[in-house]
Amino acid sequence: MWHQGQKLTLNSQKYSSSAPPEQFLLTYTAGIATMISTYFAITSIPLFPTSSTTPNHLAKQQQLPQQFIPPQTLSEFYHRAGKPTLVRLGAVSIGCFFAGVVQTYLAVRYSGGGGNAK
Repeated sequence: MWHQGQKLTLNSQKYSSSAPPEQFLLTYTAGIATMISTYFAITSIPLFPTSSTTPNHLAKQQQLPQQFIPPQTLSEFYHRAGKPTLVRLGAVSIGCFFAGVVQTYLAVRYSGGGGNAK
């Protein structure tokens, strides 16, 4: 997802070089801060509960299967993991995307050479 945000920014800025822009402390810090703040912003929305309670159907299950069988569909994964896990996975993905956008934007804007924006 980080790379997708980077590609979007490079295309929108019409970045002319084939090499990615030069990164420095400000860009890394901004990218990490964006990822963390996006994650906490999404997981704090009351519509998306992220409590660590066990789903009812798992609490009623008395015996675990002998061999683990991974979920075959997203629906099966949702029923096994529950909504809080999917919300957290989505928040991490969206956070990585926006971090890539912000980090690349700052790198293009403030890089000191090679591959300036057109």
